[in-house]
Amino acid sequence: MSVCSQSALAGDLVREFAAQQPIRAGSFIVTIYGDAVAPRGGRLSLVSLLALMSEVGASESLVRTAVSRLAADGWLSGQRKGRHSFYSLTETGSRRFEEATRRIYLGAPAPWSGTWEVVLLPGGAGEGRESLRKALRWLGFGQAGPGVMIHPQPDREALAGVLAEPAAAEAALLISGTAGISDKTAVLERLVAESWDLEALAGGYRDFLSRFGPLGDALAAGCRLSPRECLLVRLLLIHEYRKVILRDPALPGALLPDDWPGREAQALCRLIYAAVVAGAEAWVSESLRRDDGALPPTVADFWSRFGGLDPQGR
Repeated sequence: MSVCSQSALAGDLVREFAAQQPIRAGSFIVTIYGDAVAPRGGRLSLVSLLALMSEVGASESLVRTAVSRLAADGWLSGQRKGRHSFYSLTETGSRRFEEATRRIYLGAPAPWSGTWEVVLLPGGAGEGRESLRKALRWLGFGQAGPGVMIHPQPDREALAGVLAEPAAAEAALLISGTAGISDKTAVLERLVAESWDLEALAGGYRDFLSRFGPLGDALAAGCRLSPRECLLVRLLLIHEYRKVILRDPALPGALLPDDWPGREAQALCRLIYAAVVAGAEAWVSESLRRDDGALPPTVADFWSRFGGLDPQGR
């Protein structure tokens, strides 16, 4: 078994991220909180955050500015204890993380029954109509026509939340129906092609595979990383995967090409995550702090709610 401490593969990923100009510190902080802090209570000291962000080339001033913006946008809430600052997820931030977490860590979609969810947004609904359109796009709905949003298998819990908003009562009408696929394959192919930009999404998945494939091969062959490298790889992995998966409408396999790269990307993400999660968790337990000491253990049911990747790599 080869030992890859200080490995070029892990180091290359860090250097590639650090070379970005400008570094999108706020986005990476979101990844840190979502993947490493939220499962352990959602609170982290600014000192720990600064130290971790320095590992990927982010300066103290950049991190402080990004944290302030996240607080202003309602993601984080700051507290002070003596001379030290600590940041916790707000209720809104926790809800946003949970919605994103379901999409990032959940396994493959269940078999499709042929049912479609159609949301009609009649003209004249004003600002509420456009707000709903954006919220539905976040859930993976495609634009099938003016005022018509569709999805074959949406996150029903998240959809119910969107349609429960006061603005939805006057701007949206939900219709559920079933369309057989056996004799209408060509029609469905055109519908999918016109409602979602799958070509751009496939390109994002191929970039992810190109970036992380060599590391996946090395880990599968027995390469080992240090705990520090495990955490950095895990965060960079989820950060880059999140960029693609949150744009993925999560269409059923029956509506996707046979060579859809999203399947391979998910398998690679799971392989790497499983290989580094134990070392990463050890580093988090040893090195990250909140106001009253080390971060607590992962909340018992945090990962079981999502049924996909988890700290045991299942």
